[in-house]
Amino acid sequence: MPWIIKIGIIALISIQMYAEVHYIKEPTFNEVTYVETHGDPSNEAIIFVHGLGDEASKIWQDTAQALQNEYYILLFDLPGFGRSDKSNKLYSPYNYAYFINYLAGHFIQKPFHLVGHSMGASISLKYASMFENIKSLMLIDAAGILNKIAYSQFLLKEKTQKVTQNNGIVDFVENLPSKLNEFLPLNLDSVLQYNASRKVLLRSNPSTIAATALVEEDFSLIPQRVNVNTLIMWGEEDKVAPLRTGYVLHKRIENSKLTMVKDTGHVPIKDAPQIFLNALQEHLKNHAYQKEEMTFSSYAKKIVIENKDKVTLTGHIEHLVIKNSTNIRIKDAKIDELYIEKSDVSIVNSQLNLEKTTQILESTLTITASDIQTIGIELLDSSLDLAGVDISSLNYTFKSLNQSRTQNILFSLCQLNENTLHEMVTLKAYEEF
Repeated sequence: MPWIIKIGIIALISIQMYAEVHYIKEPTFNEVTYVETHGDPSNEAIIFVHGLGDEASKIWQDTAQALQNEYYILLFDLPGFGRSDKSNKLYSPYNYAYFINYLAGHFIQKPFHLVGHSMGASISLKYASMFENIKSLMLIDAAGILNKIAYSQFLLKEKTQKVTQNNGIVDFVENLPSKLNEFLPLNLDSVLQYNASRKVLLRSNPSTIAATALVEEDFSLIPQRVNVNTLIMWGEEDKVAPLRTGYVLHKRIENSKLTMVKDTGHVPIKDAPQIFLNALQEHLKNHAYQKEEMTFSSYAKKIVIENKDKVTLTGHIEHLVIKNSTNIRIKDAKIDELYIEKSDVSIVNSQLNLEKTTQILESTLTITASDIQTIGIELLDSSLDLAGVDISSLNYTFKSLNQSRTQNILFSLCQLNENTLHEMVTLKAYEEF
């Protein structure tokens, strides 16, 4: 036999040893699904879950090649995507979780590591809250975790169609109702439940169905149920899934670590492949993440910010006043007294031990992954968006100072005196909450 033929046969055998392609009909959607397995089944196993878009599991090919000598790897195109069947089915995180569990039982039959990106990260999070057969979890730029109003507003603000080539995401955003909550008489969850309404209103489009089901999913209690080692990775320049979601997940998942990738967008797997791979390999070997207690880098008796733009504050501040300013960022801080007027302010990973009544007047305030102790926060013509915030109050928490107009407060995965808030709350004139 000529030597070149022998080499070809050896190469073919080598490929077959490490990668196999399967088309199987699974019971959750009753559809034919494309599946790949790589490596030796006796090794530790990893399941990778992709996000929206017909690229599907191809996004993991380089990762699989890099890890297949050490791990047994399961890739698949989610039903509705890639080389799997596409139809008018309810492609929800809940159903996808059962689909993954079927494949895990069919191909692996032992605890495994679970890695997901974008929608796939959210599906993986849902899975980890439902089943106990995973060894660790890695969430990469998880989409749709926040309250659906907060997430939809973010997508629309960032004009997703201009910053991503992912047709699934673009299609979803272009068809997203421009007005939600009280402006939307349509119950999207009810639409999702029936073939006819999915056909008429979602055009039987798997990407649109999956994305709509994703934002309709209530994740407010899900991260707290995850009890495995969890690495959360985020591209700092992500315009599809807001970075603040990473902070929220880190706060809510007990055994978790948050790592951010500079100069990277929604897909660090491609934008920073070596950084991603190194982080994944280290994560697979790590058995226990421990969160560090917050420390404060500086101390100030009083700080006044007036007529400023793009200011970042950290440390312990006894009294903070912000007036007529924009892009004010407070991070890793402790604040005892706060007053904001006609300003745009964001607060991240901070403690607000507000010892006096706080006023937020004609301002936009975003608070993420923080703790608030308060005797009362008064609002006038202001926009408040809170995500992953724990609030403790012996009195009222918020009070509207508006004489006639209503005041909206948006909550995502928040806790108020141990009650979960994942909704829009509307206060009437002088109403307390």
